[in-house]
Amino acid sequence: MDNDCLKEALRLLALRARGTEELRLHLLRKHYSPESIEAVLEFLASRHYLDDQRTIQETIAAKSGRRAVGRSKLRDEMIVRGLSEEQIEAELGRAPSELERAREVLLTNPKADRGKAGRFLMSRGFDEETVESALDSVFGSE
Repeated sequence: MDNDCLKEALRLLALRARGTEELRLHLLRKHYSPESIEAVLEFLASRHYLDDQRTIQETIAAKSGRRAVGRSKLRDEMIVRGLSEEQIEAELGRAPSELERAREVLLTNPKADRGKAGRFLMSRGFDEETVESALDSVFGSE
């Protein structure tokens, strides 16, 4: 196993959880051989340093509360990172609802008026129906 490749992989994993494909692509861009990369990925997975399921869970947790984003934006971000759509959907099914996430954002990031709060939620990737429902629950009906 290539020790430099392993050091680079561990450096990246120390920064944040990463999926297998994301790590593989990064190491390929650094010009490590495919054989070295596969050996490193296998080693990391066997030691539980590399776990796509845990990466999905940690990403969902990181994008909750004050930093919550809409499900579609969250899903897209994880797909771009090379994580499995099936695993993403399964974990999102266990996460709080879209409305609960939007309300949590509003309650932890108070905005002075309904318009600003709505624009803020839209910028976070929440759909229009969810934004309206969250605004109604926090600010009352128009």
